Amino acid sequence: TYINDKMGRNYTEEQAQLEFDRLDNMGVDIVRTYYNEEYAYNKEDGSWNWESDDMKAVYKWMKEMQKRDISVACNSGWSMRGAYMSDYWASWYGCYVEGDLQTTAKNHANWFIKSLNQFRAHGINNVDYVVLFTEPAAVGTSEESYSTYLEDAYDLDPNVERWLVCSRAIHDALVKDGTRNLYQLVGPNNDDPMETKGLKSKNGAYNLMHPLYYFALKYASDFIDVVCLQCCMFEAE
Repeated sequence: TYINDKMGRNYTEEQAQLEFDRLDNMGVDIVRTYYNEEYAYNKEDGSWNWESDDMKAVYKWMKEMQKRDISVACNSGWSMRGAYMSDYWASWYGCYVEGDLQTTAKNHANWFIKSLNQFRAHGINNVDYVVLFTEPAAVGTSEESYSTYLEDAYDLDPNVERWLVCSRAIHDALVKDGTRNLYQLVGPNNDDPMETKGLKSKNGAYNLMHPLYYFALKYASDFIDVVCLQCCMFEAE
């Protein structure tokens, strides 16, 4: 709400408070927000500024949600494309390393943990959920791939490995920071995971499941708190 709009479509404070009060009156108790490196990263000198105008706008908005007992689900970076593209519109500024997924993932995780620490340092304690990327599966299954069984489809979508590596890096960084217990990790947030892009399993246990969802359950169940499809959430066992 408070981020400066380059087209001049900025809220007045009266409009902002009206929006927030409407959320409260509707009984909304959780909201999700865009968040990415661009808010704190200075591209001119490669430094981080946690008191930039954009970061101050983020803090202010989160505090308004906190006043109304509304939890924030914060994206840990908006898109998986930042893990392998240097010039994507939501780039992982200051974190991306060409051809090195492991280092990129660690840099990105460290940036996000610093972000969470900054939120708390600014009196913000309502960021309860960490969304592990937005619809991270970049490609669907082709007609030719339908002969592939789900169990053999790890490499069918390269974002399977990217998501696992980058998501676990965030979990590990939170553990190292001693703050893992403060947040619920939500994933894989896949687009259309059980319909047209799905594959069948060898033994028929799964029908039309996307590889990313399958391998998230297989390899990330030790750190995912909330299993999330495209449009719903349920607690992981």
